[in-house]
Amino acid sequence: MFCFAVSNIYVAFVFFSQLHQVKSFLKGQVYASAADSLTGQVSLKEFSRIMKQQEKTDELRQFGLSDEQISLKLKHDEIMHKQVLLNLCIQLYL
Repeated sequence: MFCFAVSNIYVAFVFFSQLHQVKSFLKGQVYASAADSLTGQVSLKEFSRIMKQQEKTDELRQFGLSDEQISLKLKHDEIMHKQVLLNLCIQLYL
């Protein structure tokens, strides 16, 4: 009888301690390898470029960005890269 009462107290303690714990859930993970979508022959340079872009996409997704936001960020980075190259070319010719 004493063991039954102690076990009930323990169960009640565990139940109430579980209620007070903060529950946090992670978002579902999306995995879509860019290498899976490649077909035919691809140069090493092209493969490396695709894999780097996939790494950037995965990193941005970990920060909670949506696919649309990731697409905008990658396009912005590409435009800024081209602008820097254009500025360097202009400076070389001046």
